[in-house]
Amino acid sequence: MSLSTELFENAPVGIDGVIRQVIQIFGEHWQPLVMITGIQMIAFTGVFLVLGTLTRLLAASYILYLVSVLQTMITPFYYDYDHDRNYYGDDQQYDGQGTNSPDINIVYAILALIALIVLWVVVLSFVGSIFTGAFCHAVAEIYTGITPSPVNSVRKGIEKIKKVYLFQLILFSFVLLLIFITVVAPICIPDTNFLVTFLGLLSCWVAMISIPTLLVAGIPTIIVEGKEPVEALKRSFHLCKDFFFFIYCSQFCFHIALVIVVVMIKLILSQLGYVWIIIGHYVVNFAASTIAALLHVVLYMAMRIRSEQLTMDELARNIDNGAPYAQVVEMHDKTNIDLV
Repeated sequence: MSLSTELFENAPVGIDGVIRQVIQIFGEHWQPLVMITGIQMIAFTGVFLVLGTLTRLLAASYILYLVSVLQTMITPFYYDYDHDRNYYGDDQQYDGQGTNSPDINIVYAILALIALIVLWVVVLSFVGSIFTGAFCHAVAEIYTGITPSPVNSVRKGIEKIKKVYLFQLILFSFVLLLIFITVVAPICIPDTNFLVTFLGLLSCWVAMISIPTLLVAGIPTIIVEGKEPVEALKRSFHLCKDFFFFIYCSQFCFHIALVIVVVMIKLILSQLGYVWIIIGHYVVNFAASTIAALLHVVLYMAMRIRSEQLTMDELARNIDNGAPYAQVVEMHDKTNIDLV
């Protein structure tokens, strides 16, 4: 029995089944999946190099400006009656309107810092959105019996980047609004009743559990089904509402188990030589990052197979790979023959 057939026939109904399918998918297709992780690391490294260089340049200019401000503060003020100009020290000139005031320059520096932070967040979110979509596409292709192509999956992630990013932006904005209403407002309003504050904190805690659980299928619906961001929110809610405890327990236990395994492996590696520690550290992080990216897609597929009786042929049409079921099986068998 091929892996794809087994994934459809034995859709997980418990935590053990979810973990087993994630391990099966990674075990048989670890090469293309790890390659996607490698491309992701390269992309993030490039972003850090470019934005890091820009940050250092701005920081250096800001430090020089602070030094000049300090020199201005300790230098006596002189007024030149001959040229009707104000001077701080020897060479820093100010006009009579105060357009070069240190206070105004500090405001500009703060605005530049805020703009830089926003730039970091936006760029990193865009890059992350690409590879979130790439992993979804790759795992969906594995379910159809096709060995995923890292380049093709990344290209698919780039095609869907606007939808994925907008989905995440809507979700992030909603979470911020929720935190402001349930936590910030009750705490900041004077003489707020303790019960109101407690209920606000409790509501926020419940929401922080419910939102990731009910919207775990949001991005897969965008990549696989081609939904728009708002449609993905509705689709994910309707798909996940009947599997709430299954999703929550699977996510919680999976991440706890992953952390325990990673810690144990790193403790074992710490007993080896320095070179092996470095190599093992990168290998473990690569594997853990790749495995963690598979979970939400496996949960999404399990829910669709169990609740909608999803077939391999329908999934193949969903992800636009243009291969009917018979052709998918033929391609899978040919791949296995070539590997042998």
